[in-house]
This record gives sequence, structure tokens and C-alpha cells, in this order.
Amino acid sequence: MYISNEFIEKSYFYREALIRALVRPDVFGSDISILQSPDQYSGYLAMPRWRRLETIFDTYQESKGYAFHTSDLGYNFLANIFLANRQANNILAKLGIGNLAGERALLDELLQLTTKRHALLFDLKADNYQEKLKGVNKEIKLVRQRLGRARGLLKRDFLSYWEKIVSGQDSLGRINQQAIRSKLVAAQNRLKMRLAELNDIYQKVQQRAAVTHNLIQEAERVFYGLDDFLRQLFWVRNWQLYITRRGDLRSYLKHWQDDLAEIDFNPFSANSLYIQKLLTALHDLPGYFDSSSMLLTRQAAATALRIVRIKRIQFVVEEALVLLSCYLNGQVDNNFNSQLLRKFKLVERWFNDYKHWGKPEELARYVELQQQFAIIMDLFLKSGRKTKKQWLTIKEALIDFSAKLN
Repeated sequence: MYISNEFIEKSYFYREALIRALVRPDVFGSDISILQSPDQYSGYLAMPRWRRLETIFDTYQESKGYAFHTSDLGYNFLANIFLANRQANNILAKLGIGNLAGERALLDELLQLTTKRHALLFDLKADNYQEKLKGVNKEIKLVRQRLGRARGLLKRDFLSYWEKIVSGQDSLGRINQQAIRSKLVAAQNRLKMRLAELNDIYQKVQQRAAVTHNLIQEAERVFYGLDDFLRQLFWVRNWQLYITRRGDLRSYLKHWQDDLAEIDFNPFSANSLYIQKLLTALHDLPGYFDSSSMLLTRQAAATALRIVRIKRIQFVVEEALVLLSCYLNGQVDNNFNSQLLRKFKLVERWFNDYKHWGKPEELARYVELQQQFAIIMDLFLKSGRKTKKQWLTIKEALIDFSAKLN
């Protein structure tokens, strides 16, 4: 299979505490692990993060030659695979490395501005200093606006060097062109260092996006295949054939149990474990099939199908969220609206199909979910061009809806 079957004990520094956990490590050869214990984090995904460099050092000069220690390495515990996948893709979009958007585009713009200012200040004299200073002040205002709240040390340093350009005269009013030039060069260097950081971050996050996507695909493969198997098991008419082929049935049950055992990450882990128990009960039935055995088989198949169908709805909702996030991040697809509509129609279809499998006492909850999704559908179908705020409202409603399917 795609995931290691080995478990190891590992210590994590999380939220200023050291946590001892049993994990499935290095999923798909990555730095992501799936926690099995302690119970409050079972099914979570553990992802390493270096704590902010500026919390360890005041300046980059002090960090030269420093070797990172284990105590500097913290971890994020993400509650479920969909959250981890959305987070990774959102970070990639904000970095904008692949499509020259996001922060990468901002850094390129600021680097060009700094280079241009460096060239314009070449012939700086006392008689033209104030005139050129007006242009600098305007650009400083633009830099502040574009950077927003600069949290990273490199970006704060860059802004600081820009602001120091205006103090290019000494006490006698003479122009210190060398000092101005050194500040501009220092500002350029800070941007180039940040670009190098971005490339490193991008590679790590891109790997995580690929791993979380692969895990979702693996869960989808198992649940979709299980749906087909359970429907056949429920609707079987020739039970005599199943009596004579009891070994084949047990072999199939064992196959799905093994596949489900690897789906041990949220939001599937509890459902996976419960379906495994149902299949184990069927696997351990006696070698003959009487009426009670047939009833038990059908009940188990119907119960598992109800779980699988809700998960299938969640898969489609999350695919819709990926489409919507891509659109909001500027990765426009000409068929975006029609693709999203197809996803929404598929969710409606699965809800309608669920009525055939749900118990009366369970249907009330899913009718409520169906009504909640109908509101989202109405928001989407409203005529006219939607604003970004309206799309964000739909996105937040979808995230809330997906959480209720857990």
C-alpha cells in the first residue's frame, strides 16, 4: 500500500509541551505523520515547523553559523486531512511562486521599485535632494501600503531601510550618497533573502499538498469501492450461491478490512474503525446462512452504506471547496461556474439517494443537513456577477457544512 504499516513512538513539541505519541511516520516519504495516540490527538496529522527565526535572534547577523537544535523544532497538529489540504493549497496560492502571484509578485514589484530608485538617486546633490525626496516619500508610502503589516523580520528590515533613505544628509546638509546607496542595497538584499526563503517554503508546502491530496484520494478509492461492494452484498438474491462461496466472501471482507485499517486519519478514522467492526462480525458468521444470518448481513451492509454515502457527500463538498479556493486565489478557470454547479448537483443526488438507506430515527439529522445545503445552493444560483465577499460567504458556508459531515 501507499502508507507505511509500521508504527513508532515519537516525541513532539506542541503548544509549549512535550507530547509522547504513537504514530504512523513519514507518510508517502514525507515529514508528515499520522497520530494514533494519545487519544485526544488520534487521527490528527503532525507537521513540523521551525519556530520563527526572529523569536530566537534579534538580527540575522547573530544567526550566522547557528545550527538548529531539536528544541527549536515545533509541530502543528491538524485535526483532519481536508483542513491540512486546504491549508497547504492556501499557502501555495499566497506564496504565488508557480504563477507569479501572491507574495512572490509583491516581492518582485518591490525589488523593481528598489532597483529603479537606486538608479534615480545616482546623481543626487544638495540642490535636487528635496525634489527627489518627494518621490522617495511617495514610494515609502507605497511600500508601506503594499507590505501591510510586515510580520517577517526580513520584510520589516526592508521597510526600515527604505525609511532610512530620507536621512541621507549629514548635520551640515551634505548628501551622503554612499550611505543612501548602502541602505538601498541592504533593502534589495533583504528582498532576495526573502525570495530564497519563499522557494524553500514552497517546496516543503508543495510536498505537503501532494501528500494530503494522495491521502484523500486513497480514502476516496476505498470508500467508493466499498460502496459498490456493500450494495451488491445488500441486494444479493441467490444466498445459496453465497453459502457455497463462503470462502470468497470472507476473502472480500478481509480485503476491505485491510484497506480500511490504513484509513486511520480524520475525518475518516472513527468511521473506518466502525465499518471494520461490522465487517468483522460478518466475517465471523457461521459457515451456513439462515434467515437470521441474512438479516444481520443486510443490516450491517445498510449501516455501513449510510456511513459511506455521507463520506461521499463530503468528498464532493471538499472538491467544490478546492475549486472555489482556486477561483478566489486568482487561478481562474473559464468553466468554474459550470464545474461548481456539477459538484453541487452531485451532492443533491447523494442526499436524495441517502433516503433509501437511512433509518427513520437518523433521517431527521440528514434532512436538516439537506436543508442547510439547499441554502448554499440558493446562494450559488442567485443571478448576477458575485462579489468576492459573496464567494467568501459561500466558501465559509461550505466549510461549516463539511464539518457537520464528520
